[in-house]
Amino acid sequence: MHYSQLLLSITVSCLICYSISPLKGQSSLEIIPLQLATSHSGESDLFVDSTGTFYLSWIEYVDDSTDVLMFAVLRPEQESWTEPKEIARGDNWFVNWADFPAIIGSDSGEHIASHWLQKSSEGTYDYDIMFSQSLDGGTTWSAPMSPHQDRIKAEHGFVSMAYTTQGDIFLSWLDGRYTKQESNKAMTLRSAELSKTGVISREAELDSRVCDCCQTGTVYTSEGPIVVYRDRSEDEIRDIGIIKSVDGKWLPATKLHEDKWKIAGCPVNGPAIAHYENTVAIAWFTMDSLGDSRVNAVISTDGGSSFSSPYRMDEALPIGRVDIVVSASGKAIVSWMEQGEEQASIMIRELSLEGPDGLPVVVGTNAISRGSGFPRMAYHQGQLILSYSKVISENKQVKTFRIKF
Repeated sequence: MHYSQLLLSITVSCLICYSISPLKGQSSLEIIPLQLATSHSGESDLFVDSTGTFYLSWIEYVDDSTDVLMFAVLRPEQESWTEPKEIARGDNWFVNWADFPAIIGSDSGEHIASHWLQKSSEGTYDYDIMFSQSLDGGTTWSAPMSPHQDRIKAEHGFVSMAYTTQGDIFLSWLDGRYTKQESNKAMTLRSAELSKTGVISREAELDSRVCDCCQTGTVYTSEGPIVVYRDRSEDEIRDIGIIKSVDGKWLPATKLHEDKWKIAGCPVNGPAIAHYENTVAIAWFTMDSLGDSRVNAVISTDGGSSFSSPYRMDEALPIGRVDIVVSASGKAIVSWMEQGEEQASIMIRELSLEGPDGLPVVVGTNAISRGSGFPRMAYHQGQLILSYSKVISENKQVKTFRIKF
């Protein structure tokens, strides 16, 4: 059984059925579809290394019970992805529109790592994070392992990851090991580092009470990791939290901004973070005291020690699903989904330290429906790659395109 249609009743409407629409306001942008060999697929993720090689992962739905995690590579100036390769497959996975696998790859192209979610018992939200690595460019993969060692049948997911300065992988995730205990039913935020040989180290609990099902975001700067997530106070304020490690020690978690969004349920709308050298940028979805939704973003030039005031990126009716990238020039590009009368749009907009540049740009349109997932972005030297899920009738396919600035 697939779980891509499972949705809490309090979540914002999802989006499906993307199609490219004419640009508004910036005719200098060029959109180029990229060929990808896929049939029935979704839940994509993107990563780019410093050489400009892009990595794409997604889930291929083989039948009603079997799922296959695939990946492909796009090298500089190529117009299509490489032939897809299999990472792993299973008939007991937890496949969800909001909690999707991720991929990461080294500059040499030899080391690639990815994760997926696997059911641990009969409970709807009882599943583990499974992690596998390849040291030969994706030809062979290590036996799956879990970065959490609690072995409790509960929810573990919403993983984000980044390479450390030593070449290991830093992971952060939402952990439900306490949710079934009477004394503390809160979801927690945890982290660990994983070596290429599968050694787990530096395990830590970063926050003891967080929102249950919003994505986490992670970068690794020269000082150490930064993690952003949706916090949850005792009186249900669910603003964005941020925690940073400096010289191997975690500083106290703080709120990125006092949005004061009070909601008695998870909005399934996590923050996104990106960096380039000392520039760190964060985007997130929120609502103000009047119930008006908005996409905010901040930017830092000191490695995330301090940030600008929040800038509002949208100018209409956003429903969230944000992502963000940072260029070598120090500018950020924010993406989000925006609702219209009969359809929704994939939007992008640039952000500098002085604020948003130009108007929001429509790069795609889609029907309004549930379970469509989250568009993902990766950027390198003037080229933005965006992946999304396109639904036609009963079929869903991962589609990608290149936007040249």
